[in-house]
Amino acid sequence: MSKPVEEPRAGHTPENETLSRRGFMHKAAAVAGAAAFAAGAAKRADASVYKSILPATVLGANEKIRTGHIGLGGMGTADLKFTVMNGGFQPIMLCDLRIPHVEQRVMKMFASKIPDAKIVSDFREVIDNPDVDAVVIATPDHWHCLPTLYAAEAKKSIYCEKPLSTTIAEAHAMLKAVKDNGVVFQGGNMQRSGQHFRKAVEMVKSGTIGKVARVETFSLDNTPLAGIGMGDTDAAKYVPKGLDW
Repeated sequence: MSKPVEEPRAGHTPENETLSRRGFMHKAAAVAGAAAFAAGAAKRADASVYKSILPATVLGANEKIRTGHIGLGGMGTADLKFTVMNGGFQPIMLCDLRIPHVEQRVMKMFASKIPDAKIVSDFREVIDNPDVDAVVIATPDHWHCLPTLYAAEAKKSIYCEKPLSTTIAEAHAMLKAVKDNGVVFQGGNMQRSGQHFRKAVEMVKSGTIGKVARVETFSLDNTPLAGIGMGDTDAAKYVPKGLDW
């Protein structure tokens, strides 16, 4: 069982510092390369959405951005994939409540690329590690806020999956923490800038498809009906072995 989560310390505005070359590359790559973290949900989307502006060759062999990944379900694993593919990043920590899942499934996919990545179940271990330059947060939606607050306070660059938060108050707290600590932050909404989305908007605005009277949406990943709703609330019956509940 993980230790209780404590409230993060109050944020403060960082003093002006002279950036080292590595520090500069850290911030530049975190901004330019964040698109490489995009999820695999849009496998057929325009590939430019996921390309980094800053090529990996700009960074020296020993100057990769070292990342910690918090949450390694479907979306988090996709983010890890694009981080590894980018080449300018080196994942060094993986965090999930399901240690066996990470060891047996995630590492099986990426063992040759990140053989020395440390696996933990408490996100604070990732953020407290001074070797981690940036964090990728892909937890369930209601757990986006707290890791972001901790990471901002620790001066880590942050990529957080969509949605940003589940409440307006959380979003305001996250924005304040990022601004107060002067860290790089990107939310996982870059797909909206992809050519497939932009083309659809253009077709609607130009009248190419006529007047739109009705819009229908669907998802290829819809949960079966049996999985919708509250169901049995006795969670103890369904906690998988190895889950740090």
